[in-house]
Amino acid sequence: MISLERYTYIFDTVLVALLIYAIVLVYNVKADLYGLFLARSHSIDFYLGIILIGCVSGFYRYYSNQLSSYNQSELSAEDKARFAILQTNLGHLKFAIISGFAAIIIGSLALINKVVPSFFITLVMIYYADQNI
Repeated sequence: MISLERYTYIFDTVLVALLIYAIVLVYNVKADLYGLFLARSHSIDFYLGIILIGCVSGFYRYYSNQLSSYNQSELSAEDKARFAILQTNLGHLKFAIISGFAAIIIGSLALINKVVPSFFITLVMIYYADQNI
């Protein structure tokens, strides 16, 4: 019977191997990806999307820092409940942001006909995002 530590080690090794595969793949198709983004970058919706991604990421970063600055021992019971809800909501937002980046990767790789590797990239991203929430 395999111990839990060995199982965890093997599982993490497989995920690291998938991550290395994904990095090598992205490196190999960087010219195709660059051409895709160059073709898309001439439209206003591309820049608007980049600005909105920055705003959502900034919103998450700002409120995450705000919540971490609170001293929970000084909060009332009602405020602790609100604090826990806000932490949960920020965790969901973090997961959504990472899922959004995964969607960008999937879409980009699909447009250059690299659909199957996007599965592995997304698997690694979502797995580690879910572990850190």
